[in-house]
Amino acid sequence: MLDTVKRITMMGQCPLCGTQWTISCSLDQFTRYLEGNQNVQDIFPELDATDREKLITGWCTTCQDRMFDACEEPEDEADDEGIVWIP
Repeated sequence: MLDTVKRITMMGQCPLCGTQWTISCSLDQFTRYLEGNQNVQDIFPELDATDREKLITGWCTTCQDRMFDACEEPEDEADDEGIVWIP
């Protein structure tokens, strides 16, 4: 039996670096996404957090890695210069 679920490919461009990205989804998911009254994780439970973030912010995987890595707290309380990070 053939799969009759219509699929589309959403395309975006990272606003930070210009990298183009794509995400494939069903027509139903796309329609629900455009309606804007549901959380992305509820519409696209099969997508990982990185792909869902693309739909929310438009940021590509590389820029997400850069942004979120920069926000991570150091493992030690003080770094090599004796600076203490306070959350």
